[in-house]
Amino acid sequence: MKTHLRKAQQCLAAEQELAVLLPEARRLLKLEACLAGVLGRLARQTQVAGVRGETLWLQCANGSVATRLRTQERAILAAMGAAGVVVTAMKLRVRADIAWQRPRVKAAVSPKGLDALRAFQAELPPDDALSEAVQRLLSHQSGRLE
Repeated sequence: MKTHLRKAQQCLAAEQELAVLLPEARRLLKLEACLAGVLGRLARQTQVAGVRGETLWLQCANGSVATRLRTQERAILAAMGAAGVVVTAMKLRVRADIAWQRPRVKAAVSPKGLDALRAFQAELPPDDALSEAVQRLLSHQSGRLE
C-alpha cells in the first residue's frame, strides 16, 4: 500500500471520531480500483463520490469525460457488481474546479544508464551537437541522483 495511504489510515485510526470514516474510505478506495480497471487512463479524470442506495455517484473533470463515462455505463455497473457492490444506476457530476491531472513523476536514468551515456559521450567529437546534448542530459540527470 502507498505510504500516504498508510499515513492517512494511521491518522484516521488514531482519532476515535475519525475512525468511523476508515471503513468508508477503504470502500471508496476499492471502488476507485474497480473503476480504474474498467476505465484505464480515463480513471485519472474520474473519482468515485459514493454509493447511495443502488446508485453509483461519480465525479469527473469535464463534459467530454462525462460523455465517455456514459458510453461505458454498463461495463462500469457490471464491474461494480463483480466487486460485490450492488448498483443499478450511475449518476455523474462534472467538477471542473478540481485539479484532475496528477503531477507526473519524471523518471531518472539509472546509474548504469548514466555510465553508458558517459561512455557514449566519450566516443563523440567534443564540439559535436550530439555531444553537447548528451552532456546536458547528463547534467540534468546527475543532479537528480544526488
